This record gives sequence, C-alpha cells and structure tokens, in this order.
Amino acid sequence: MFTGESVRFATYDGTLADLDASAGPDLIPWVSANWAENFDWRGQGEMSEADTARLKGIVMKAHAQSRRVRFWGAPDKEVFWRAMRDAGVDLINTDIWPGSKRFLRRRSN
Repeated sequence: MFTGESVRFATYDGTLADLDASAGPDLIPWVSANWAENFDWRGQGEMSEADTARLKGIVMKAHAQSRRVRFWGAPDKEVFWRAMRDAGVDLINTDIWPGSKRFLRRRSN
C-alpha cells in the first residue's frame, strides 16, 4: 500500500473502516463515507441521538488520528451543513455553490 514511500505524490480517500486500520494520516489524510448508507437522518426534524452519537464518535476518532472527515450522498441543504459544522466535520460536500457560500460566510462572521 505504498506505506514506505518517503515522498508522497498522492494519498488515499479513506473509508470509515480505515479509522481502525494501521495506515497513518500521511497515507490516508481523510475519511469519506456515504451519509445515506451510515445514518438515518435525512435533514428533516432533529437528528436522532443514535445518529448524533455515531457522528460525534467518527469525528472524534478521525481527529484523534489527525484525519479529516467528509460525507457524500447527504442532504444538500443548509440544515445539514449546519449539523456538520456543529459536529466538527471538516469538509462539507455540496453541489449548491451559491447557497453554501452564503452559509459559510454567515458562519465565519
């Protein structure tokens, strides 16, 4: 898996399973997962306690390993972006550029 390379020109887009693997963050700097396959919440109402706990656990584990977190296949709307930012998710996946830009600018002020 190219773990012995002294110069790295590429890295892997890790999966949640990689949080339990031995490869370090220099090889797998972030984990990326399909939201819909891992969580029940679809951006309506409140996120369940189970989903909230799972999300927090993933973020804490990844950050403890110096990795970033990203989810794809997720609700692409502000309520979801807000939940991800509040949970400490590092990379928010979106196809709604103008709306996400407004959201991120409001959040940084």
